[in-house]
Amino acid sequence: MKTDDYNELHVSFPDPTLVTFGFRSHHEEPVDTITVPKTPEGVATAVTHLSSSHKVSGPDRSYPTLRGHPPRIELGDETEIPTPVREQRFDVGIELAIPDSFDYAFVAAPLAYYLQAEMTVEDRRSPVLRAPEANVEYRFTPLPGFQHEATDMLRRVFFLDCLVRNAGEYSWDLTELPMLDTVGIDAEETYEATPAEQLATYLTRPTSESTTSYPSGTSPCTSVPARTTPRRSRTFWTRSASSTSPSRATWRKTNC
Repeated sequence: MKTDDYNELHVSFPDPTLVTFGFRSHHEEPVDTITVPKTPEGVATAVTHLSSSHKVSGPDRSYPTLRGHPPRIELGDETEIPTPVREQRFDVGIELAIPDSFDYAFVAAPLAYYLQAEMTVEDRRSPVLRAPEANVEYRFTPLPGFQHEATDMLRRVFFLDCLVRNAGEYSWDLTELPMLDTVGIDAEETYEATPAEQLATYLTRPTSESTTSYPSGTSPCTSVPARTTPRRSRTFWTRSASSTSPSRATWRKTNC
């Protein structure tokens, strides 16, 4: 019998029984290293494979323990993606296409990472988010507007994931759960849908600041070493470009 808070497990048998225990350790350090060229396309390739550390797809990815530490990123002349990274990445049928620019690549990275999307570089003025399976083609505006739109979408998807996941194995009595009824989201139906279908549901429902807010903090980061990846197990970093100079930016931290 499992207790309500899932912190204890009581098991009893009528007779002596052989029991096998299995454990899953927290994935808090990078296991593999991705090597990519120092180009926007190289960054896009790296971001595409960062979500290989996700243990699941769908709303349960909002649990920090189910988002392991992403692979380490190094810069080189050739693209090298380890086989385990390729094999462990979920193909969720979502693509985030961006202009050929580092500014767009870094701003788009947190959203693409969480959505487990394939990030690609195209000859275009502004990014577009596609999920053909669910007829999604969401067009963003160019920078500086894109940085705010990407942050808002990440906030919306993450918040709704935290509510919809209660239709899964673990359910909590959350004060915010009635908000799903308010915006017309069926938690059980959405939980069982594909990631692309879930995205379509989230994007077509009206939400407001009051329904997508959660505790957050901000912290400036003057530099990010090329050989390191921000720790993502419990924290999201979003990049805000300066309105006067997109190449100058502030990294904002959101604890989740």
